[in-house]
Amino acid sequence: MKAMLVVFVLLSRSPIFAQDTRGLNFNITGPVVSESGKTDTSLQNEVKELTCPFNLCAALLKEQGATEEKLKATETRLVLLETSLQELMTRLAISEGQIEQLKIVNRDKPKVAFSAAVGGHGYTGPFDTNTTLVYKNVFINIGGAYNRATGIFAAPVKGVYYFSIFYHSGVQYATTLSMYRNGQLAATTHHDKGAGVQENGGVGLTLLLERGEHVYIMLWANTRIWDGVNINTVFTGFLVNEL
Repeated sequence: MKAMLVVFVLLSRSPIFAQDTRGLNFNITGPVVSESGKTDTSLQNEVKELTCPFNLCAALLKEQGATEEKLKATETRLVLLETSLQELMTRLAISEGQIEQLKIVNRDKPKVAFSAAVGGHGYTGPFDTNTTLVYKNVFINIGGAYNRATGIFAAPVKGVYYFSIFYHSGVQYATTLSMYRNGQLAATTHHDKGAGVQENGGVGLTLLLERGEHVYIMLWANTRIWDGVNINTVFTGFLVNEL
């Protein structure tokens, strides 16, 4: 009997035997009895020693199954993540293309902007008649649409433009400045003669201009404005959008 157990032990350590015996349950709970009817303690111990590896294999197989399930779930998440990443890269490619198109549009878009002050140091006016105010001290004139010799802005393209005028003057004199578009009054800023020391005013508006239309500022008769260092009477305009 012992010889058979020895053979069984040797076979249990063989890969072929281990594969064929995965489904067996060697859970020995009672005493092992020999052919003579006597309890064989050594035989029982050997059987118990055999039972332990089989239980361990079962636990390992169970753990391996759980690990495989986790790996499958991880692979599924990776596939989803890869799909999302590809979609994001596609969107980024589209966005980059749109940005390049905008760059091309902005590069070809006319750029028009100017800002100029009357210049000098002191009062301009009064004049006997309404007079086009010439802003000689030019800060910026992108596109060259403002003529510093005449004070007139000529629209280089059809579009929406924004213009503003601001002035400084003393209150002992009245001031009236008007913005004209092709000889038509568009806006006015004004203060009457009064008590005090100084006065400031201004106005801004948006105009739709055809190519070649003119915008300029007129100082009304018998009024004055003042311009000096860091205290300026300013005419500003820029193209908002070409049409």
